[in-house]
Amino acid sequence: IIKFLKLVHPHTSEEAYGDAIEIRPIKRDADEFEYAKSYSTFTFTKDKDEEELIKFLAKVNGKGFCVYYSLFAFDYRLDVFKANGELYNKGIINKENATYTTTLMADFDNITVEEYEDKYKHLFNKIGLETYDIFTGHGVQTLIFLNKRYYDKNILNKFTKLLIQKGFDVDASIIDAARLARLAFTYNCKELDETQSIYNPIDAEIPMAAPIYETTKRYSLVEVFEKLRQLEDVIKPITQDEASEITVEAVQKVENEETKPLFQSEVAEAKTKAKKEIEINIKNAREAYKDV
Repeated sequence: IIKFLKLVHPHTSEEAYGDAIEIRPIKRDADEFEYAKSYSTFTFTKDKDEEELIKFLAKVNGKGFCVYYSLFAFDYRLDVFKANGELYNKGIINKENATYTTTLMADFDNITVEEYEDKYKHLFNKIGLETYDIFTGHGVQTLIFLNKRYYDKNILNKFTKLLIQKGFDVDASIIDAARLARLAFTYNCKELDETQSIYNPIDAEIPMAAPIYETTKRYSLVEVFEKLRQLEDVIKPITQDEASEITVEAVQKVENEETKPLFQSEVAEAKTKAKKEIEINIKNAREAYKDV
């Protein structure tokens, strides 16, 4: 699980504390009296980080909980804020405190692995787009890893619209920065939930969300959109505004203006390089004007 989360959120591999990620349990079994709250962390670099995650998982494993993680990192300092008359507690991602993502996600509901391969995986392969795919027990979750931090809170919305335009039958609700995704290597307990259409109180299946295709490949947002544009349009954008959100120019603007390096070490390298360049320029200027 930690290896997977480090792929989705590379900043958790660093010692420095920055933005947090949320791991949220959702109770499916109405007869379960155990209470579990969300677990938030900044890093997975110390033994304590692993110990705390194990404590959290011990509270939910085998007890009718589904476990999800935040696709966006979030600012943990925004302890509590009020929106629409509701208070949001510290440690839970929402649209206000979400900061950036390094992963795009698509959700293919009610589909088998074979159906996913026949209908969609071959299209990703055709355009040279490596995806990390997880069979959740009732569908497939597809992840694309990005090589920078993207601060555009509408990035999932744009990605989902482009996929639908190209004929991918994905969950159209994957659009907001507060989106949660089912955590790989945890169990899908939806059949224990009496509010779900697949509720099965007699003989419920509790499958593990297991990867079926893995990759560590990372892309820029421009690369992802350019590769997907190689596919023919199947559905036209509904409005001009929707079409404008996923144009080459719009995506290039996000790439240029709203990205930052994945790791703090890259920021430090950039600062060191800039400082050296300034020192060299000053030295050259002094040499040029020492006899004037």
